[in-house]
Amino acid sequence: MASEELKEQKRVIILLVLVAILLTVIVMLSIFYIRATHPMAQAKREAVKIAEEYTELETVDNFYWFNRKETYFTVTGKDASGKEIIVVVPEKSGNVTVLNQEDGISEDQAKQMVAQSYKEEEIQKANLGLFDGEVVWEIVAKSEEGPLNYYLITFKEGKEVNVIQNI
Repeated sequence: MASEELKEQKRVIILLVLVAILLTVIVMLSIFYIRATHPMAQAKREAVKIAEEYTELETVDNFYWFNRKETYFTVTGKDASGKEIIVVVPEKSGNVTVLNQEDGISEDQAKQMVAQSYKEEEIQKANLGLFDGEVVWEIVAKSEEGPLNYYLITFKEGKEVNVIQNI
């Protein structure tokens, strides 16, 4: 009888040790995730705050982090009247750009344009920002060979204005 109790105590101890290890791993992964996403979350908070100062932004639909010659944070959403707007905020001081979403092409339209022109590539993501003073969609695509390709499509007309391939 004492032998069975000893075996049961060992099982309980092993189980407790495994639970403790699992909890430690979960906590460590959570801390790593929070630290890894902190810059993005902080940038989004600041961009939304600035967008609310310049517009009557009520809801946020998307947030984009655009890096080219300069860095821009873009917020899309609806204002108090329900109109879909775009607010482009420079990382450093500068002019905030406010646009109506209906005045240009959507993210899906920009992706579709690139997908039609470059059929062998898989679209990875899109960003919205300013390039040479013009609002552009940056579409990132991956070729079959593996390199990334970047296509800048103007927001207003949907013209391709810059291409960087095989990065």
